[in-house]
Amino acid sequence: MNEVARAARLSRRELLIYSAVHAGILGGGAVWAAVRYRQESLRRRLPPLQARPWAIVPRYDEPPVIDLPSLRMLLERLELRDQGASLKINHVDHALRFLGKDHRPKHQGALSGRQMLALLTDHREFVRRYGPGTPPLLERSDWGVRVRYASQGVAVSSHRDHTAATLAEVGLPLEFELHTPQGPATMADLVRHVLLSFELDQQEYEWSTLVAACYLAPQRQWFNHAGRKLSFDLLAPRIMRQRMPQGVCYGNHRLFSLAALLQLDQQHELLSRPVRAAAVRYLQGMSRVLVRHQHALGFWNGNWPYRAPQSVRPATTGTTDRLPDRILATGHALEWLAIAPEEVLPPRDVVVRAAAWLRETILGLETDQITQWYTFLSHAGRALAMWRGRYPEQLQPASPPRETPSGPWQPEEKRHEKPRSE
Repeated sequence: MNEVARAARLSRRELLIYSAVHAGILGGGAVWAAVRYRQESLRRRLPPLQARPWAIVPRYDEPPVIDLPSLRMLLERLELRDQGASLKINHVDHALRFLGKDHRPKHQGALSGRQMLALLTDHREFVRRYGPGTPPLLERSDWGVRVRYASQGVAVSSHRDHTAATLAEVGLPLEFELHTPQGPATMADLVRHVLLSFELDQQEYEWSTLVAACYLAPQRQWFNHAGRKLSFDLLAPRIMRQRMPQGVCYGNHRLFSLAALLQLDQQHELLSRPVRAAAVRYLQGMSRVLVRHQHALGFWNGNWPYRAPQSVRPATTGTTDRLPDRILATGHALEWLAIAPEEVLPPRDVVVRAAAWLRETILGLETDQITQWYTFLSHAGRALAMWRGRYPEQLQPASPPRETPSGPWQPEEKRHEKPRSE
């Protein structure tokens, strides 16, 4: 009888263990199902996305800004050199945006577009370079895939949604495959995270705005994860409301995002008439400030909204008038002007003088200066190429030279605006 009782007690114990394990499995399954249901519900909240992002294109081809042989020589100087595990991710995403995903390097030891793209989108390549103990760049989130960012660090993006905007600007389709530590994903997962995590009062919104415009147009609005409505009619005034030079790179990224919205609005009517008119007036005001505060040699510095640089020789200390500050301010200004509508442009000689100063300055830099200031220089090089009506990757040997001017401040192909609705 004792053996029978012991066997019965053992059976009851096993039954209890089995029941507990079974309940845990069911509970875990229920939690996972709830998470998946929430993710799918959030995804359904977004409007349809563009399979391929809309392009933000250069509007002008102006030979007086820079001749093509000089431009090609300058672009060769600004290829991104491989530095092994010391290579900064924010240099990679700047270089990819600058040189393009199809870039073929001329210098041995410089990274190709394909290599740069793989580092930003494939965790396996990331681990090969930075080691398995390095926190990943890409990781799963409640709303898709996010990019880890911080103000400091080598293997991390430098700004919120900067890498996502880079991938949008180089034209990655939603179906493009990403590899995260948790397994495969797609560009669509990254875009959904940007849109669903977007808050109107987030500290950095310039690149989030670009991602939204490139993949949402002609949709004008969407809802984030908390159910708050966001629209380009809200984002454009947000950009204009913040005082200059607040924001990244002396406020120039805000101006680029606003100019990008105006360009996409011309094609897809993202903005209402009053908001578009206000944005044009705002950029016209910024253009007039650039005219008033340009140094006679052609450059601006970090004080560009307030006064012109006071000295020919750059400062050696401080954070507004050193040589890298001048490169930053001048290159960024030419970059947003290159995509802006014709009615906001300054006189041609303002752009020509700024470009001439950039050309001479960049060609005179030492290799270690190029490495140290690479992010600023990528904007300067890209701006000069854009003023020749194309991006740097289109200036590689396969492209035939073209020296035909488009006329004073005229786009190469005039777009005919459709009747606009409110």
